[in-house]
Amino acid sequence: MHFKKVSHAFVLRALGNGFAVINTFLLVRLLATDEYGMFRLLNSLVIVVFEFSNLGLLQTLTRVAIDQFDRKNRGFLKSYLPIIRYIWLYQFLLTVLFVFLYMFFRAPEGIHENIFIFLAYIVVCGIGYFWSHYWIHLLYATRRILHWFSFLALLNGLKFLGIVTLTWGFSMGFEGALFAHLTAFLLGSLYSYYFWKKSLKRLKVTTHKETAVPFSVRFHMLYGVAHFINVEIHHFTGEFIVLFLNFVRYKPDIVGFTGLAASLLYMFLNFVVVLANYFFPNLPQLNSKENIGSLKKVLKLQVQGSTLVSWVMLTGFFLAAPWFFQAFLSDYLEAARLFSAFFIVVALKPFEYEFVNLTLTKKKNWLLVVKSAGHFVLMAIGLVIFQAAGVLTPLRALFLAGISDLVSLGIVFILGKAPLSYNFWRKEYIFHLFAALVLFYSYEQPVPVRIIVASAVMVVQIFINRGFFFYIISRYSERQK
Repeated sequence: MHFKKVSHAFVLRALGNGFAVINTFLLVRLLATDEYGMFRLLNSLVIVVFEFSNLGLLQTLTRVAIDQFDRKNRGFLKSYLPIIRYIWLYQFLLTVLFVFLYMFFRAPEGIHENIFIFLAYIVVCGIGYFWSHYWIHLLYATRRILHWFSFLALLNGLKFLGIVTLTWGFSMGFEGALFAHLTAFLLGSLYSYYFWKKSLKRLKVTTHKETAVPFSVRFHMLYGVAHFINVEIHHFTGEFIVLFLNFVRYKPDIVGFTGLAASLLYMFLNFVVVLANYFFPNLPQLNSKENIGSLKKVLKLQVQGSTLVSWVMLTGFFLAAPWFFQAFLSDYLEAARLFSAFFIVVALKPFEYEFVNLTLTKKKNWLLVVKSAGHFVLMAIGLVIFQAAGVLTPLRALFLAGISDLVSLGIVFILGKAPLSYNFWRKEYIFHLFAALVLFYSYEQPVPVRIIVASAVMVVQIFINRGFFFYIISRYSERQK
């Protein structure tokens, strides 16, 4: 475990997330609530274009690229990459058609008046978003993992510069925010393309095989699509709810509050997933060597470290958010309360990432299909029932998403025990679920009560995950000798 690289990854992730937080709060300060709602809806559609035109292609590409680079085979660059680009083009065109129809029939008046201008924005951003990730995924597969985190930090940094310059400095408002994001995606593409080309020159020297690699539809469906849906579930969850609320004609400001809560979830999970992203490229090698002890040790450390990160953030938000939003973003107090419905999701994500990494390593990807299908079916049915019964609210929609995620995860933990030869069940799950619910129901309590609750939760968390601290101390002591 290279602590120096991990610390660099955390610093870069913190920098990127810091920019993301600042960008979000700059936008909600500079834009009216209805403008932010329309901005959030448009960027939800950008994410839809990116995600559904990708639909697992990048995940399949990364897994195949890792294997081929390990075998020093550069032949897959000529045989595999053109197929990826060809499939993407068809999926992209179909996704754009869907987005246009959605906008035509359900876009709010402020967007519908200039539907083709906003559609062009969505299309160009979607293209830049995909291709920047396409090249950076190839870099990630060559073990240049820090480039991945550098890219994410750069992307949010460029958005920050654009927002400060255009939205604030030149008072361009809503239009300036859109142009800032568009520019960031295009410049991010240039960054990832440049470093991939530099890496490609080195690959041509260090690789010597010219074996063609065929594209397996079965592997793509069972690995790429399944991995994609499961890993990107928080994007699908947040954006689906934003689009659903807009579809049933909630006002743009309510859509904006919900979108802000979803954005906060992304920021939190971007920290929680760091260790999972960092260690995954090394897990297939440990598994192939049947080094099961080391594999389980890495997964355990990944869970313990990620759990501590998630609960530090959760308790920090629980204590500070009511005061912060009241003092600086009083118009968006509802968004902070809505985010509390996601406490369950953040609390259990470290265990889900453990399951995802082990499932992908052992290529038992049908489990991810079950997990994802279960989550979406439960959430979609629940939203439709709540809407039909006239009891749907944004808070209930987000809480329903968390419960459906929890139930589907529990199902695959049971189903995956035998095929993965791994017991996912731990008694700590009960505490995490209980603690998340306590924080959710205590969110609007007086400050002394919240301090007592948060302190008790963190004391127990530190005790449960004390092995992670002991491991860091032992490794630090070894380095000092």
